[in-house]
Amino acid sequence: MLFSLFCPIALGIFLLTYAHLQARRAEAMFPPCGEFVVVEGVRLHYLRRGKGKTIVLLHGSEGFLQDFTPLFNLLATEYDVIAFDRPGHGYSDAPHKNRITPASQARLIYAALERLGVVGPVLVGHSWSGLLLLHYALEFPKDVSRLVLISPWIYPSLAFPSPLLWIPLIPLVGPWLSMILLMPVKRILMRYHLARAFFPQPIPHDYAVLANALWQRYPRQITTFAQENTLNVKMSHALALRYSEIDLPVTILTGDLDRTVKPTDQAFRLHATLPHSHLIILPGHGHALLFSAPEIIFAHLKEVLQKDVETLSNESREEEKASKTRSDAKARTLVMRYGWNSVAYQILNPEMEHWFSEDGEAVIGFVRRNGVRIVAGAPICEEGQLASIIAKFEKIAQTQGERVCYFGATDRLRKALGENSFHSALPIGAQPVWKLSNWEEVIRKNSSLRSQINRAKNKGVNVDEWDAARAAESASLQRCLTEWLTTHPFPTLHFLTEPVTLNRLEDRRLFVAIRDETPIGFLISTPIPRRNGWLIEQIVRGKDAPNGTTELLVQGAMQTLAAEGYETVTLGLAPLSRRAALQVTPTQLWLRLLFRWMRAHGKRFYNFEGLDTFKAKFKPDVWEPIYALSNEEQFSPHTLYALAAAFSDGTPVGAVSRALVSALRQEIKWTRKKKVRE
Repeated sequence: MLFSLFCPIALGIFLLTYAHLQARRAEAMFPPCGEFVVVEGVRLHYLRRGKGKTIVLLHGSEGFLQDFTPLFNLLATEYDVIAFDRPGHGYSDAPHKNRITPASQARLIYAALERLGVVGPVLVGHSWSGLLLLHYALEFPKDVSRLVLISPWIYPSLAFPSPLLWIPLIPLVGPWLSMILLMPVKRILMRYHLARAFFPQPIPHDYAVLANALWQRYPRQITTFAQENTLNVKMSHALALRYSEIDLPVTILTGDLDRTVKPTDQAFRLHATLPHSHLIILPGHGHALLFSAPEIIFAHLKEVLQKDVETLSNESREEEKASKTRSDAKARTLVMRYGWNSVAYQILNPEMEHWFSEDGEAVIGFVRRNGVRIVAGAPICEEGQLASIIAKFEKIAQTQGERVCYFGATDRLRKALGENSFHSALPIGAQPVWKLSNWEEVIRKNSSLRSQINRAKNKGVNVDEWDAARAAESASLQRCLTEWLTTHPFPTLHFLTEPVTLNRLEDRRLFVAIRDETPIGFLISTPIPRRNGWLIEQIVRGKDAPNGTTELLVQGAMQTLAAEGYETVTLGLAPLSRRAALQVTPTQLWLRLLFRWMRAHGKRFYNFEGLDTFKAKFKPDVWEPIYALSNEEQFSPHTLYALAAAFSDGTPVGAVSRALVSALRQEIKWTRKKKVRE
């Protein structure tokens, strides 16, 4: 009896002694490398070096300030850089009474920066620190100039946390059980987690030694890790509902091969929510971007910081925001008065610049890429003023050494320019248009379409129109969008095809597919005022939506709009479609060959053919040709490159790289399916 009791006690004493010796050994091998600052009675370990704009680095859940060593050394050559051991990690103390939450950590980091005399820093966070930084931005918005989130984990995972993570949280005995039970296990699991994080690159030997040593010091860090990945899950649910309130510039970097944090569930979803975010996808990289791509991160940081105006005061920032608001309001008035082109309303998208005529009766929305002003569709003005407005706009562009390209233009603009004008026309596809007075006839004659609609109805799906306020309160709609983005293997386009409009509904109409009182998909339509019509801008299906849901959404929107007296609806551009009767064709051989190749192999990069087929099945009354019109004698490779830059939201080279990766993955999937069928 005594022997059976003595053995566990002896084993426990042995493991505690061994853990204590391991801690002493780790501290001897890797002593504190920086200094300490005490706030609220908590001692925080930090390393600071360099001069200039202050950049603060915060590591992930399983980490230390040494995680940033490669990036820290690069940044310190040009900036004032501070890397922290976050509270409860490394050599930083944990809060004495409060559990370690994003709120408590944000407060401590804020107090530490204030003690160190830091004003308006750039905050850089890896993995779990993305959650911390977003909370920081919500609580101290005037005390941070920019957020940079690297491989962020900011939404709760659907997977239930491991039961082992609850052991350290057991009152009184949890820390001791961690030392006895989890410390040995953690050493075994460490290499697995590191391999997963560093994939597809190998684990740096020196970092593996560091991580194994410091993680064996005390159970406190395991307790911190357990709190961050269990108790904080509920908090991240509530915090996620506030992300759209963040009005700071945010750069998001993610590797497309990240096995630790799935980009589509985290980085992509956050980018879709934040109004001023910029998403950078690094092909061929995993979760440990701090080691695999420090030079790339440094280059992006340097680029965005150069664009930031250092001397911008809070007052001037507010004035800039107010000026943009006034510009948008003025542009919206003209859109609702003269908007004829199907993408007229898209000039109100956030990144659009606005040019107004002197009399204030015309507006042009455009973006600048590679010395080319890329116009959204056409000038918004009276039809008879198109030619004169274009002449004025292009003269101003010429004085600044810029070319002009009208993307998404129709025959209306091409004819307004005249046959002999100095403009080249590149047919880029066609858009289907329906007369709403004929819609019921389309349904009556199309048995396959009726069958799809009835299939969804029989599954209990119905369509309801929601207002902006109701949409803002629904997390299910955002979930549908996330699921839809996740299931699409092809890269997201930008410019006139932004996938995120849930936070910019305003004049738009939102139709929601509902099953069992839960949204499973939605459709967003945008006004085309001068044509008394609507553009169906976006159709999204969640993973639980049955077949026919998309068709039922279109049917619901068409019936509602027809009943309200509207005349036309379009599903927008089908790129590369040949269904319209074109008045012009490309004259350059290289363009004809390029379009021929894209039609033959484009589905490996973007499913243009599938999009065209989908729109055609609704039997439109007419297909209107869509062009890119450039003010040059022949459409040049330079202008085509600028268009690619506008749609890729970055360098076309990077977009091509991402597309090649997506294409390779899709090719592998198709090959596997083919083998299964055989």
